[in-house]
Amino acid sequence: MIISDFGNVKVEGLKPVVMAELVSLLKCLRNSLGEADYNCVLQDVNNSKLVEDEQGESDSEEKKTEFEPHLIFENIVGSETNYGPIGDETNICDIAGRKLSVGDTVDLYVMNNNAKLNYCGERSIVRVDDEAFVMGGKRSSVRSWNK
Repeated sequence: MIISDFGNVKVEGLKPVVMAELVSLLKCLRNSLGEADYNCVLQDVNNSKLVEDEQGESDSEEKKTEFEPHLIFENIVGSETNYGPIGDETNICDIAGRKLSVGDTVDLYVMNNNAKLNYCGERSIVRVDDEAFVMGGKRSSVRSWNK
């Protein structure tokens, strides 16, 4: 038997009975939450460090992998460009003087010959070979923002 009351869970009974109740509960939750939220919850449970073995060590410690998200661009022909690890600080600052990191986005403006600003869209801060720049602005006056 599975009893849950505001985070307190009590499991009693024979293993086959508990497993059958768990299957029914999971089916009910999938129907109630929807497939996306249900899968998210299951992923959280799988990644949880709350499950401990008899020695008090976490199961997930053995499976630790370092994940470092990168900003990747894949062009039409399928080749990829790595624009750096997301969150790495760059030497670029925004208009308020705050340091920007790889993956941050900025609104890019270019000054035309009439000294008017033209909006070019929202662009990402990227890094290639230790050189940081605003995507789409590498060869323009964007470099003057660097400190």
